[in-house]
Amino acid sequence: MLPDNVRGVADNYNHLMEQPTIFYALVFYIVLSNHSDQIHIYSAWAYVILRVLHSLIQGTANVVNLRFLVFALSTLALMVMAARELMMLTF
Repeated sequence: MLPDNVRGVADNYNHLMEQPTIFYALVFYIVLSNHSDQIHIYSAWAYVILRVLHSLIQGTANVVNLRFLVFALSTLALMVMAARELMMLTF
């Protein structure tokens, strides 16, 4: 069994292989389809900054309520990007 601080870092690494892979694919698609605009850029940077903050929280204090808030905000930024691309596909 791993110590708690080591397990927290391992859990964070696993988290970086889940939702962020959707972000990478979505950004790749947005750039290739030439759909990048200010909203996409701000949303992408917000996502990156929030995920870094999430990693810092998880790797240090690991306050679950704060970590969840940061995760929810990063998910919202990702959803904005995805919803805008879905709207472009339908119109």
